[in-house]
Amino acid sequence: MTAIPWWVKNYEHLRPNYYQVLYIDFPWLYPDRPNKDTRFGKGMHRYRGLDPDECRAFGAFTKYLAAPDAALFMWHVAPKYAEYPIHEVMDWWGFRYINKAFTWIKVSKTGNPRYLPGQYTGSNSEDCFLGLRGSFSTGDVVNRGVNQVVIEQLRQHSKKPDAVRDRIVKLFGEVPRIELFATEQAEGFDAWGEHLNKPISS
Repeated sequence: MTAIPWWVKNYEHLRPNYYQVLYIDFPWLYPDRPNKDTRFGKGMHRYRGLDPDECRAFGAFTKYLAAPDAALFMWHVAPKYAEYPIHEVMDWWGFRYINKAFTWIKVSKTGNPRYLPGQYTGSNSEDCFLGLRGSFSTGDVVNRGVNQVVIEQLRQHSKKPDAVRDRIVKLFGEVPRIELFATEQAEGFDAWGEHLNKPISS
């Protein structure tokens, strides 16, 4: 088995080969942005961006945590699809790509789509993709009424909607779950991350 990367620390309390749902907001690297330790600079305190080799190496940790039959929910960002191909990332992490699970439409307090500057069109949506391993399949879905589109306000920097966790629970029911690169301990999920329960803003 490939060794878990040295920068993955403080995981001894987590159970190996146990989790049937892994929920990951991976910190894709943006080397052209002003502070490599943040997503957007401007003092926002987030995980250090990890390059494709580090992303591949992270698979040793996901394989350590994942049960033989499990699901992966992975947030990804469109500007990084070429550098971190979705199918390849899931393969590195021990999963096979299945489908897009959720699309988050970011809206204002009035419910209108937020305009967030992008290099071409405004970037006001983000996708979370589904991978499976082992015998985990559509037969493990316990609720087929879970919608893909999530319409929620943009909150703290990079914070994903709580509704996505709720929908994951509805989709696969009461199975062991863990969130990686977490910034908070969510009910019903174990959590791992350097910035767990620390302020997002510096």
